[in-house]
Amino acid sequence: RAQGTMQNSSVDTTLAQFRDAHAKASLAEFTAGAKYHDPSAFDLKIVAEDYVLLNDYADADKWLTRSLARNPRDSDGWYALGRTKYTENRFEESIHAFEECLKLDPKNVKAEYNLGLSYYGLARPDDALTAYKTAIEWESQAAQKDPEPFIDLGTLYLEQNRPKDALPYLLEATRIAPENAKGHEKLGKTFSQLDEWPKAQD
Repeated sequence: RAQGTMQNSSVDTTLAQFRDAHAKASLAEFTAGAKYHDPSAFDLKIVAEDYVLLNDYADADKWLTRSLARNPRDSDGWYALGRTKYTENRFEESIHAFEECLKLDPKNVKAEYNLGLSYYGLARPDDALTAYKTAIEWESQAAQKDPEPFIDLGTLYLEQNRPKDALPYLLEATRIAPENAKGHEKLGKTFSQLDEWPKAQD
């Protein structure tokens, strides 16, 4: 087991090094190319994505903002900015970015449940619940569903000591994505709160 853990750690380190090297090479290409032509909004977004890979969210924020100033109708750019602002704990700004994304791309499930996460970050649980439920409704007819809004809604119900409300959403999350460890963890906590210990253990 220890040997397996060490091997996994080595693989993770190698992947991280490859990711960082790729991002740095991409930034170098941009810097070289910028000497010869004015970068487009798309170029600036790629630069921002490189900084996200490097976990430099302040610079990612800066370049995404510049990209959107040139192309404010880029829904993907607004979503990326919302995620960046959220990671920076700038929740009011992340809400604005996700709302702009949703104006351009209505019924974007990821933008909607990330809007819920931002509301949660501002201690607005009722608004968060509404956003999670909306995201779940939007994907009700989808062939392949995203488990995250189910997990997020179930988690919030657990925090409100409402395990019976949490249970159906977490059961659905683990059905959609049986390999998702977070879903099983939250489901286990739900069964614990319901005093269903064998199911919690499973």
